[in-house]
Amino acid sequence: MADLTIDERFAAKKNRMNNSSYNNALAIVNATQNPATYGKWVQVVYEDSLQSVINKFDDGLPQPFKNIIVNGDSNTFTDYGSLKLDDSDTWGWDSGSFHAKLKDNWMVKFNVWSDNFEYFEENLKAGRSERFDDDSFSGNGDGYTDWINFYLIDEDDYISIDIDGIDANVAQLKLVIEGVNYIVSNPDESDANAKIWLKEVWQWNPTYATIAYVPEGGGDDDPIVCPEGYTLNEATQQCEVILPECDEGYTYNPVTEQCEIDEYEPPNNQCGDGFTWDMDLQMCVPDGGGGGGFEYTGEDFSIALIIGAMALILYGAFSVVTK
Repeated sequence: MADLTIDERFAAKKNRMNNSSYNNALAIVNATQNPATYGKWVQVVYEDSLQSVINKFDDGLPQPFKNIIVNGDSNTFTDYGSLKLDDSDTWGWDSGSFHAKLKDNWMVKFNVWSDNFEYFEENLKAGRSERFDDDSFSGNGDGYTDWINFYLIDEDDYISIDIDGIDANVAQLKLVIEGVNYIVSNPDESDANAKIWLKEVWQWNPTYATIAYVPEGGGDDDPIVCPEGYTLNEATQQCEVILPECDEGYTYNPVTEQCEIDEYEPPNNQCGDGFTWDMDLQMCVPDGGGGGGFEYTGEDFSIALIIGAMALILYGAFSVVTK
């Protein structure tokens, strides 16, 4: 049997639990002739990615981690909520460090960057790099940035990265997935800036929906009564969870089971010559790994247009005076 990738391990756990819960509920319905509730993995969306989760952790609100540590003197969040860990070589200013340990009944996907080229490949245990998706270890156009994508799947799985190896509470580099450590016993210091993006969050909902018992013959004389929070689907004759109402500008997507913005137009999706907007990375990247030009920051050309218009007016006035 081929070794499963991290993505395949995540999907296998999600599908296994979803199918088992549904089939168990169906068996209860058939045996007892009573409705039965089943669970399902559902995706949870945070508007500002990791920043929102860290804020919720600080406030004691429900979120996917039982422990989060963010240390360093000049860490920042990007416009999209990813955490940037600063590499500081200034005396008295500590470089950044990050640690997150997963709660039970949660799964998350991370994207972790390091400006230390090939940092992750060089510190992964032999045979472990094949488990990461095809977009990992890609580097960028200048060849000096490295990143990995992965899921934390089981309770107590965690990621730790300490840029200069000085935080006593955070491992220099450690990645544990399904209880398996992916990193060598003595990893190098990254000694370079890092960025951490929370790409997906999944939570197990044990009362996702209810299967109603339908008497033989269609149950025309025995109407189905759904429990609170559920409504009867006339087509399937099953009780289904009432979908959440979305805020203005958002629409509920039954495929992803989340409210999604109607028209998503990132502010920085216009790039200069030689650059193309990457939807996954949310940034301008060089065409084909190279190219010249500049990275467009999303500012409009209104100032340039006003200056141009004033120049034309002055030129016209000057022409009239000189005639």
